[in-house]
Amino acid sequence: MNNDKFPRIPPTKQNKKPSVNHYGEKHKRLRLLRIKKYPICELCNDSFSEEAHHLRYGNDLTIADYRALCIKCHHIVHQNMKDSRK
Repeated sequence: MNNDKFPRIPPTKQNKKPSVNHYGEKHKRLRLLRIKKYPICELCNDSFSEEAHHLRYGNDLTIADYRALCIKCHHIVHQNMKDSRK
């Protein structure tokens, strides 16, 4: 495995956002599973995953309904979604 591909410093608790508080326990569990399975951002492959992006919403969600993203990429995804609605 080439360690040069991975970020040097893991995320700290200080830069974690408490944004999952309004979601249920199932979301929190799936979010943690996705981030554990994909510790490196699935979009940029350059930073640690710290957030899970919903691909869809509903009661029958699975780990496949999320993408593990770094904070920067998650912001970009939401900005692109907002821009596409204009």
